[in-house]
Amino acid sequence: MIEVMGKGGIVARVVADSISESGVRLMTYELEFHRYILSEYNTHRMFSRNAASTRAIPLIKMLERIAENPAMPIFYGKNQAGMAAEEELEGEARERAEAVIRKMLDACTEGVKELNEIGLHKQHAGRYLEPWGWVKGVVSFTEYDNWEWLRLDGAAQPEIAELARCMREARDQSVPQLLKAGQWHLPYVEWTIADCDGSMYYKNSLGEFEFITLENAIKVSCARCAAVSYRGVDYGLEKCLQLYDRLVGSEKKHSSALEHCATPMQPYSSDYTHSEAYVTTINSQQSSNTWQEGISHVDRDGNLWSGNFKGWIQYRKTIKGENYSNG
Repeated sequence: MIEVMGKGGIVARVVADSISESGVRLMTYELEFHRYILSEYNTHRMFSRNAASTRAIPLIKMLERIAENPAMPIFYGKNQAGMAAEEELEGEARERAEAVIRKMLDACTEGVKELNEIGLHKQHAGRYLEPWGWVKGVVSFTEYDNWEWLRLDGAAQPEIAELARCMREARDQSVPQLLKAGQWHLPYVEWTIADCDGSMYYKNSLGEFEFITLENAIKVSCARCAAVSYRGVDYGLEKCLQLYDRLVGSEKKHSSALEHCATPMQPYSSDYTHSEAYVTTINSQQSSNTWQEGISHVDRDGNLWSGNFKGWIQYRKTIKGENYSNG
């Protein structure tokens, strides 16, 4: 796993890196960064993402984490007109600014402890810790140019610029695995093909390889992507299958964790059969009835997409009822 540690505790880890025969690269990262930049991060709609929710983390654990390592600025910018600071506070002013921020942290921490004693739910009380909290999550995408164009820039918030820098450095160090149509990009699943029926071996929670079907390998990957934000990625097969069933087992599905697994689209083909009296066409840009299951649309340049992935079929888009429809 490629890992890049950035300033202030920001981390970018490459957990899956694949490239299709058509040259489209799909990457999945595990990230840790300041919660106060989460809203800016979430504006990038080409990302498939899952991240820790304040509502999902026990309040006591949240307090412990922040006490050990509060999320503090990596750049104490000097006040000026505009959205970005060009100069940094120095000397006594820098020290005083940090001291005031930590004083506010102490006050909020004591207040949250009191709210917890009163019995206020974490979905309310925990919100007052968010300025000092961290986000851990997973993100997958085929398109990153706009993210880097906007965030690797002096006008960006310093913490999100550092996150973008760490992600780019990790990408530059990583070597993508070539996958063909029918093979799957599976974050948090180490696998090798075991035989011709699509079964494989995967590394379990004990670090041992065991036999598993492709169907279950996809479910394990989805479950671990869902769990990374609040627990870890060491769920075993049985626990993963239970979690997967909770994600998709009801009418209202929790489908976001199903977006990280994907398989390359089959290349366009058109074959004549039965003495050229019948044509079999796959993935014609002009004919949606020839598209593989999971392909959602075509852009003006003729590229086929599945949700926000170009050239890859997103597992989520193969699941019936993955999104609400009144049609």
